[in-house]
Amino acid sequence: MLTATLLLFLMQSISYGSDKTDRAEYIRISDTMMRLSKRKLWKGVSKRFSDLEELKYPITFEHWLIGAQAAQEIGNMELVRFRLRNAIKIKKKKHVDEWLNGIDENYGLVALKAHGSHNTLLQVVEWPLDPVKSNALKKAQEILQTDLEFHGLLPKGKYIFIDHEFTVQPGIDIQLHINPKQRRKGLKVPLITKPKNIFDNED
Repeated sequence: MLTATLLLFLMQSISYGSDKTDRAEYIRISDTMMRLSKRKLWKGVSKRFSDLEELKYPITFEHWLIGAQAAQEIGNMELVRFRLRNAIKIKKKKHVDEWLNGIDENYGLVALKAHGSHNTLLQVVEWPLDPVKSNALKKAQEILQTDLEFHGLLPKGKYIFIDHEFTVQPGIDIQLHINPKQRRKGLKVPLITKPKNIFDNED
């Protein structure tokens, strides 16, 4: 029988070996991610960062920021915000706070869902000049066209979902689900709004 001391030693050895493996894999993946970021291959960077998240190894402040940059470049602002908040938990930096505050002040959380097929699901009443906001809108349209639903952050402004107009405001959660049966019955109030700041009281 194994003594308690020997069993503890074996468990520590296995854990140490696993940590070394995770660290080596972390270094390998993060090196690839950094090389891709220098070439501005953001989809590749985002994929490598997702691989880092699957490892049981702590992600560094700098890598959280690279992950946030990659998410922003491909138009996923909800993911940008998530990664920035994780970076801030490690280190408080003014430029990161400003980046995060800029998202909170200019985006609202939206859930859109359609049933059936539509040529144009989401229209933008006034297209923004900001390329970051433009990327976020293009990404949302792409997801809606493929999946017929979208959940994430959109820039504040007016939109038309199928044939219903709605306004996105910072900190307001908007949900809009439309199906053909509802439309035939003359849906008059398609929005379910939660008039509270969705970014308050977060851990």
